Amino acid sequence: MTASKKVKLSELENFIQEELKKKLKTDFRELRIVREADVECCTYYHLRRFLKSDTRWKVFARRYSKKTKKYIDLLIFLRTEPKIAIEIKWRRKRITEKDFESLREALEKLGVNKCYYLVTPKDSEQYKYIDRSKDLKKFEKRLFHEVVVGLDLPPDEYKSWKDKLWDFTRGI
Repeated sequence: MTASKKVKLSELENFIQEELKKKLKTDFRELRIVREADVECCTYYHLRRFLKSDTRWKVFARRYSKKTKKYIDLLIFLRTEPKIAIEIKWRRKRITEKDFESLREALEKLGVNKCYYLVTPKDSEQYKYIDRSKDLKKFEKRLFHEVVVGLDLPPDEYKSWKDKLWDFTRGI
């Protein structure tokens, strides 16, 4: 039996903000993602692969919380403690009040270390960051992150991508 590599929380956080973003952009461009459920599946897949060497970590999709009375798209546990909550949205231009409050409750009531709002607009520049600093308590500001994974293709490549997308979304 081989020894498992321990994954630190900081390594996981860095993976979500940097590597996961790159992997999802590739999935988006290669038409593995054509709707929100696909973003969730791809995110789950990449997180499981990253964490596979450390059995202390568990990733759950669409996890209901009795404490918040809401579903969380992805909830990552270290042993039995929730550490990271991820809300996923497809083709949004900004975070909604409902999504923001859901993540804020995960911070306050579940005690997660970080919350991520993962969104996939057509172009990263379309996404409007909303200054939530006045809505967040001082300690929450460093715990809440928006991860924007835009398709970011030039217009001619976007047209070709959109034509291929049609093959998968035309009402099969």
